[in-house]
Amino acid sequence: MNKHLLQLIELSKIDSAIDSYGPKEAQINKNLHAIMQKIDDNKQAIEVLQNEVDDVKLKISKNNAHLSELAGKLKDIEKKSNVVKNEKEAKSIQLEEEIAKEQVNFANEEIARLEKVIETKEELITKLQEEVKVADEKLEAVKADVDVVLTDINMPIMGGVEATEIIREIDKQIPI
Repeated sequence: MNKHLLQLIELSKIDSAIDSYGPKEAQINKNLHAIMQKIDDNKQAIEVLQNEVDDVKLKISKNNAHLSELAGKLKDIEKKSNVVKNEKEAKSIQLEEEIAKEQVNFANEEIARLEKVIETKEELITKLQEEVKVADEKLEAVKADVDVVLTDINMPIMGGVEATEIIREIDKQIPI
């Protein structure tokens, strides 16, 4: 009778272990969906940011073209100033030169501002691309059928401690 009781207890443990995989599978699927959603969201954000960077580069290009026009205008003003006929004409040329120089300063300031915008957006793109890379690796880890996990403290994308925490969120039983 003890033999049958022990077998029933063992079967009960196996049954409990099997039943515990249902919630684990649901949690894994939930995590998988969240990771895939994050990848999609980040890829869309990267695309939007890249379009914005392209628009800003176009604005810089237009400002550079405007600067070239202004440089030509300043040369023409310099030529005019050499053949001034009267004081009124000299003041007019001086005013025209001041306006052109202000436009040059404004265009240079705008280019500097736009370059900072590009730098900020490109940093964000790099960060999002890194997040996509990490999420892809997490996705591969979740999809993998693993018996044991080996980590190292210093790994390229994330350290072993962080990886262990993420793995523990998914599966508390797997040997690490």
